Amino acid sequence: MNENLSAFDLLEGDHNGTGLRRLQEALLAMKEPVRQKMDAGLSTEEFSVAQRVLLAVETGGEAAARLHDKMAG
Repeated sequence: MNENLSAFDLLEGDHNGTGLRRLQEALLAMKEPVRQKMDAGLSTEEFSVAQRVLLAVETGGEAAARLHDKMAG
């Protein structure tokens, strides 16, 4: 995703869902390395942090979908 575009820029007037898909792909790219680290093994404390990171990214994805519905509708 272009670092100069905000989520708002991607979702505003995104009637065909292209911006939402780009945002979702960026969020997925954030999750992948965290999951890889989790699979490789982490301390209890690191695992807890990783879980919170994944939850934050997932929450961001849910918020983006809701915002898209409101902005593109």
